[in-house]
Amino acid sequence: MGKKHTLEKRLLVFIIMVFAVFAVSACEDDGLPDCSEEEIIMEGQCISQEFADTIEEVNATYTYEEALDVEDESLAIEEVEALVDKLLLHGVAEDQELVYVIKDIQSSYFDDTDKTVYLSIDNIQSFDTIFSSLLSVYDKDVNYGLIYGLATHLSSDLEFEERSGPSDDTLSHFLNDEKVDLMDLVYPAFSEYYTSDEDIEKVKAFANQFTEYIVNEEGLNAVSELLDQSDFYAFEQQYNAYLNAYIDNEGFDYEVPLNEAPIFFNHDSGTYYSKWSTSHGDWKFYNSYENDYMDRLPENFLKNYYKELKEAITIFEAEMYRIDALLKKDGIEYDDPRIIIGLSGDKNYYVRSNQSIYIAMVPALSHEYVHHVTADYMDRPSWLHEAVAHYYSYEFYYMELYMESLYFGDSDLGEFSETLKNAVSLFEDKYNREVDYSQDLYELTNIYSFLSENYADFAPLDTISFANYMVETYTEETFLLASEEASNVEEHTGKSWPTLIEDWENHIKSKYS
Repeated sequence: MGKKHTLEKRLLVFIIMVFAVFAVSACEDDGLPDCSEEEIIMEGQCISQEFADTIEEVNATYTYEEALDVEDESLAIEEVEALVDKLLLHGVAEDQELVYVIKDIQSSYFDDTDKTVYLSIDNIQSFDTIFSSLLSVYDKDVNYGLIYGLATHLSSDLEFEERSGPSDDTLSHFLNDEKVDLMDLVYPAFSEYYTSDEDIEKVKAFANQFTEYIVNEEGLNAVSELLDQSDFYAFEQQYNAYLNAYIDNEGFDYEVPLNEAPIFFNHDSGTYYSKWSTSHGDWKFYNSYENDYMDRLPENFLKNYYKELKEAITIFEAEMYRIDALLKKDGIEYDDPRIIIGLSGDKNYYVRSNQSIYIAMVPALSHEYVHHVTADYMDRPSWLHEAVAHYYSYEFYYMELYMESLYFGDSDLGEFSETLKNAVSLFEDKYNREVDYSQDLYELTNIYSFLSENYADFAPLDTISFANYMVETYTEETFLLASEEASNVEEHTGKSWPTLIEDWENHIKSKYS
């Protein structure tokens, strides 16, 4: 836990394939090139000693697109050589393998599917080339804004573009509750899915200024070390320290708190609406996801703004930590699950064989995570396993919102909706007060079971009522032990499961008749 899953880094090392670039004037007496005092000869070429020291650690391949008609290939090669030399001498591309293909395109880009940087023949000396190269060097879920700022810094060093100075207007734009999260500089802050065009421009400017500050104060290696940091909380602490130091340096009295649940967003979202990693696993959020079941959440929940998405993920993480504390067993080695939101139609389920949770509706997340945590020690009988999952996920924030919308909203689920509404009425008549859902949620499940009179069916709300009865009657510790060792329930309670269920039914009837 606390470590993200790192992907194998891939980088480009340039093996120049056009011999024109290797053609140099040879001395008449020994046939060797005439190098300066600062250069050495390697494979018949004059190169700097610094470059020679790194050449053993780096591999790069470079080709022209077959259909490209170039009069002087050596000119383009020289441009690329200068660019790569800059990356290597800054320690950015060590121990990596980069692949370049030069094409007739408008701007350079990195294609993660084939791990290739495609260069524009007419625009090699550009920010896009540096930025695409860096994207190919680092893992897909490193901080996108730091890569953007680093690309701007290196582009300025190569004189591809002018370096702009800091702007009070840029920083002050983010120093408020609505915008502060955009200073995380994660990929959604740069994405039109989550951020307005105006804010994206501000985010880009801030990324450049903030990265430049780190380079000036701590050196370029400090940025590289942040980008290489795979521990969620170590990254968050260092990033936050730099951020608040920068804000203070610019003369603002404002402190950004540490993020409760650090998130690494993947910049290669592909067919997904968004992808991210947390200390609890890897998440994939599909375009097809729709919130058509909760009137207490925005219509395009998880698709509106980065602030909203971040708040939701923070709630997800807090809930999973809550379940960990309650139900994780010492001695069991847990693998972080994959959580897929929006792919499973209208079904929510957990697949034990590949540690995957499929979510059609967000309120079901906690329920399926309980299955993940308890699968290795509590999976039979299935009705009891479901009872545990229903009970321990019932206080999940989004489950509470969902159930409130069913009890008090305009849900139309036939007899089920009618019974829920009647449960509210009976509660208010019995206790002569309005329902406080967060306080009365278990009481409402009891009344629902009483009104539905389907004790034998053991529907989800019935299982919650039963589990709550067990906890109140025999203690939570006893309930969990009995659930874990279902065949030995009499050792823990003195009764069989059928007798316990009958006792629960009699308890409900006597309380509300």
